[in-house]
Amino acid sequence: MRKTLLILLASGYLTSLSAQKTEAGASLYSGFLAFGGASAAASSFFNHADAYDATSTNNPYGSKTGLGYGVSASVQRVTRRNILLGLELGYEDLRSKIAITRISGYTGSATYQYEAEGQTYLASSFVTLYPSIGYRFTLNQLHLDLTGGVDIGYCLSTKEKGEATASNGTTYKSSLGRETVKSDIRQRVHVTTGYKKAGLFASYAWGLTNYKDGFAGGVNECYSRLFRLGVSYRLN
Repeated sequence: MRKTLLILLASGYLTSLSAQKTEAGASLYSGFLAFGGASAAASSFFNHADAYDATSTNNPYGSKTGLGYGVSASVQRVTRRNILLGLELGYEDLRSKIAITRISGYTGSATYQYEAEGQTYLASSFVTLYPSIGYRFTLNQLHLDLTGGVDIGYCLSTKEKGEATASNGTTYKSSLGRETVKSDIRQRVHVTTGYKKAGLFASYAWGLTNYKDGFAGGVNECYSRLFRLGVSYRLN
């Protein structure tokens, strides 16, 4: 599938010699990240070591969405037959969420458990590149752009930040690095509806990169799922 997408994109760019015009634009959007796969979960628990006052989420890969944001700049060729050939560069901060329902602690000589209520966010920042190919439908000054391609995210950092209050009244907090991948390759579909230079868009991307690749024990499959919703503006 990945090879087919790359072939389609490469073939599309070869037709750019017949392009009718070039458009440059910028966008601002909200990003809703969650994880899918056998290792993603709706809830997990905190591990806490009393001797070090250290807390971590047993499984930080949540199937619930967290709210993030992104900005991007793009260049797009529109051919005489309304074929779209695009390239978008962006930056985004994304968060997934998982509920914390228990504290599992160790005093150094004994273990304890408390019911708890809270959540952990897995916060990741990416530089993204999105080469795409698609088609434009037009009606007077209205247009509808449908594109697809490969969403390439270069991971700058990934951290978990969590907080939960146990049944004994104690509040536990986690904050530590969780980077397991340097790049996240996703398939993406994107739709933009616009009037003159302004537009609204939505896109969905599903990851091909396993965030738990190489983990030992059990089934380790965890992939990103990302929905974007935002506004765009054509600069020319």
